[in-house]
Amino acid sequence: MKLLQCLEHSPSESFSMFAHSLFIGFSCKESPTTPVPDNRFALNTVRDTGVTAYEAKAAMASVALSSTPLVTSKDLVSYHWSTHTFTGTATLDSTIRAIGIMPARPYGLPFVIIAGSERVYAGAFWYPQSDARPPVPTINPTLFSAPYQIVKSPVDTLDVRNDERVREALSSAGVLLP
Repeated sequence: MKLLQCLEHSPSESFSMFAHSLFIGFSCKESPTTPVPDNRFALNTVRDTGVTAYEAKAAMASVALSSTPLVTSKDLVSYHWSTHTFTGTATLDSTIRAIGIMPARPYGLPFVIIAGSERVYAGAFWYPQSDARPPVPTINPTLFSAPYQIVKSPVDTLDVRNDERVREALSSAGVLLP
């Protein structure tokens, strides 16, 4: 269930579920990780909120993910491959804004990019006030408006954002632009 779908209840239930969902990986109800609904592209947050981006990168193949992807190709309007910038639906904008107003996490809010059924790379929502250098590609959630950009990690020589599996998944979804 998407973060904003948690808000479809009474005000007190909504606030409680909203706050709780921020701390369990943006899912109102935990269940085993499911495949990408449209079998194309997904961004899944890490289930354990104590995991840092450093740890998610090291254990990317086995780290537990939230039960529902935060973003799928259905949430994207466009993805510009050359700049790794994207625009999304109003729901996606609201979700990123919600992440942006969360208390900043000095080591990021980690996620894993999935193409089809394969985990491709770890990334993180990274807050600009962090003094740490991000070990993974990042999205700044405090920008509050599209286009958003997945920025290359300053510590990696290999640019994992250019993985052909992600390109194919985005192209298959009809959102890929040059």
